[in-house]
Amino acid sequence: MEQYCILGRIGEGAHGIVFKAKHVETGEIVALKKVALRRLEDGIPNQVLREIKALQEIEDSQYVVQLKAVFPHGAGFVLAFEFMLSDLAEVVRHTQRPLAQAQVKSYLQMLLKGVAFCHANNIVHREITELPDYNKISFKEQAPVPLEEVLPDASPQALDLLGRFLLYPPQQRISASQVWNEASRTKELWRQLCLRRWSSCKASQMTLGTQTWKQYYLRRSELEFRMASGRPEDFTCRALAGHKGEIDDLAYISTSEYRFDGQDKSVVCTVSSDGTVRAWDLHEGMELWSSPVQSAALVNLVAYPRLQLVVTVDERGLIKVWEAENGCEKAAFLLPMYSSALEACDIPEGPLLLAACAEGALYTLTVPWLQLLSRVNVFPGNPTSLLCSPDRQWVFASTQNSDLSPEVFYTQSLLCRSEDETPASTTLPIWLTSRACWTPDEAARLMVMHRNDNGMQLVITTYELGSRKSRDRVEVLVRQIASFLLPDTMMPPHLMKGHGSQVILLVSGSELVLFTIHGLQLVAFQDHQRPITSMWVDQTRVITSSFDLSLRVYMWNKENKFPVLKSCYHLLGGSHRWASGFTHVESDSMSIVGVEARNIGTSILRSYYFQVRCG
Repeated sequence: MEQYCILGRIGEGAHGIVFKAKHVETGEIVALKKVALRRLEDGIPNQVLREIKALQEIEDSQYVVQLKAVFPHGAGFVLAFEFMLSDLAEVVRHTQRPLAQAQVKSYLQMLLKGVAFCHANNIVHREITELPDYNKISFKEQAPVPLEEVLPDASPQALDLLGRFLLYPPQQRISASQVWNEASRTKELWRQLCLRRWSSCKASQMTLGTQTWKQYYLRRSELEFRMASGRPEDFTCRALAGHKGEIDDLAYISTSEYRFDGQDKSVVCTVSSDGTVRAWDLHEGMELWSSPVQSAALVNLVAYPRLQLVVTVDERGLIKVWEAENGCEKAAFLLPMYSSALEACDIPEGPLLLAACAEGALYTLTVPWLQLLSRVNVFPGNPTSLLCSPDRQWVFASTQNSDLSPEVFYTQSLLCRSEDETPASTTLPIWLTSRACWTPDEAARLMVMHRNDNGMQLVITTYELGSRKSRDRVEVLVRQIASFLLPDTMMPPHLMKGHGSQVILLVSGSELVLFTIHGLQLVAFQDHQRPITSMWVDQTRVITSSFDLSLRVYMWNKENKFPVLKSCYHLLGGSHRWASGFTHVESDSMSIVGVEARNIGTSILRSYYFQVRCG
């Protein structure tokens, strides 16, 4: 207490007296609340402890008064708060004219953003107070901001209602609150909240008789909060062992829908050098089935969640289809050489499998029976990489660091093609290609990393594709829309992903860097101690795995012109004594799973399952 000089008394709160004070060393003006304990043996009241803890957890918000310190004093303790010069009631009381619309919107915006921040941190406010009562959560003033920017999804009618609400006399506010309480129970309100917050949400996700729109909203909100927080109590971590060799690839076979009907599962399939494909239930933490040992190591797989099928290929080029439910083999197809790439391609005409052979040929097969539809020589004698666009309309084919320019195929032209018919494709005017990715929000937008004309610098060029159909043929159209040089100081990236329509994520060593398609660097992260081995990107988060035996979780914030990525938390693997690091990471709507390499030449799965606990 000797650090402060009392300047005067402000008032009295529910648990003590509040004084205006000045810090002796810094000169900072604060509000000191002295709280006396009735009986020392009873300790600090639980209600006070909860409010102290809540204020400490949300101290970063510019809309909530900051708790600067808590210290014992005499037979009680003192809370040091950020000093607030005046309160809203005093502003309204002393105004010479009615509040302007901009002022009303500004005050309401402060209150709403303060409340929203509390709710986002799992704190329910006891009440919104007009007075700087330092026993409650108070909200600070800020320059006026249009209400439309605070609530971009609200209708004009809702904005008008919220703008008027603050002007109501107390009795009318109580009446309005009672009406709103009745409205809050309606099905349509919660349906609209779901559809506005999650555009992909559909009625088919509401299993009849098991949940309401309100339950869905609350459960999904809780799940997203837990996956964004990553606290130990938010998830269950399990180690799943069974393979006797290294896990070379994995994929989710369960759909990523948010169901919350008791039937939702997170199931992944893995392939290993031990010659088996296995399925795992991440919720239960158990192996569901394992295939018989194959004659060669399995090196790649793709999944068809809608069909509940998984397709694998071994190191000799033998492709097999397996039923995800029980592991029964359904069909097989032998390539002339080992496969350099597999791509699942589920289009309206039917599910397809695209397989690139080491001889440089592209095979198009039906699923599930693996009947050959076409074979195209793309890069004779060169292993070929494949990458399907998000809508499966386009297939990008390349061979790394070669003088051969990459090609883009129109998928439908690969169906039922005769030997003398050339598929619709275009050759991109670049060479020495190393990486590529599609943008999720613009299905025909392709970003390619390659060397410039003199082969000295790395360039990322963005193209947009289209097609023009005539009576008997399809012409593929390509247009360059952006290009930029990567910094000379940057190591050549070994991982590349797209987000939205304008953002590129690059991994170089242990660094994650974000650029726009025009070359503006948005942010760089160096959260890992050792090289990053894989990267998972979706609409809500980014997850990286590393040889430092950790997964790093980042969350997207899309309020700005360009999405902002926030580094949130680490998920740790096992012991460095037994493990050498994570080699792969994947995720769905309620789980994260990584492949943890062991020092003895085997691998295990490390799963993190996030479970909703609300009713």
